[in-house]
Amino acid sequence: AAALFGWAVEAVVYRPIRRGTRGQLSIFLASMGTMVLGESILQIAFSPTPRPLPDFPDELYTLGPVTLTLGDAAMVAAAWAGIVLLQLFLARTRTGRELRAVRSNPEMTTVVGISAERTFVVAFAAGSALMGVGAFFVAVRSAATPHMGVTFVLMAFIATFLGGVGSTGGVALAGIGIGLVENLALLGLSAHYKHIVVFAAMFAFLLVRPQGFLGRGGSSLRAARKGA
Repeated sequence: AAALFGWAVEAVVYRPIRRGTRGQLSIFLASMGTMVLGESILQIAFSPTPRPLPDFPDELYTLGPVTLTLGDAAMVAAAWAGIVLLQLFLARTRTGRELRAVRSNPEMTTVVGISAERTFVVAFAAGSALMGVGAFFVAVRSAATPHMGVTFVLMAFIATFLGGVGSTGGVALAGIGIGLVENLALLGLSAHYKHIVVFAAMFAFLLVRPQGFLGRGGSSLRAARKGA
């Protein structure tokens, strides 16, 4: 369902913007508008009242000094499975190599016969499916609300910039770093300040390394042409 929703949003919102040759700012504003519209529709349809969902059984697992609940373990396993599968998809499949090529040089890919429109559809569907998995765990661990994804979308933007745009491994590394910074901040500060600490750490890091942890790799277009 999440993948189909992502495909629909790409077709209705983003595709007309790309065909109109508008800039990146228009796409960003459309993203924010789509998020606000979706939240408003959900709030009208289902009310803003949190709706708890059945949680995982209260089983504890101990790994050395770390103690995890079954829900924590399932969340960590799902996150790493998604990272590994996405990395394998981008590196080992023809569609994945085409995605990397379009990200690198969308104009040149049309010359070698790669359909940019198809790759955009795949990207939105796959990204929405992964987001749907994350939303499931958030709803189960806390409660389902129209606004429950705002903070996580913001953290995803931060992780993208910190890890390096276009680097799956870098974004995963940045996500781990953000989680560590948030939890370490709680040792001496109120929970209200943890996001401020994350923003401060992001700005400080990007001043030293603007390309992020891993940055962007080599020529993805060459890899896509090789697999075509």
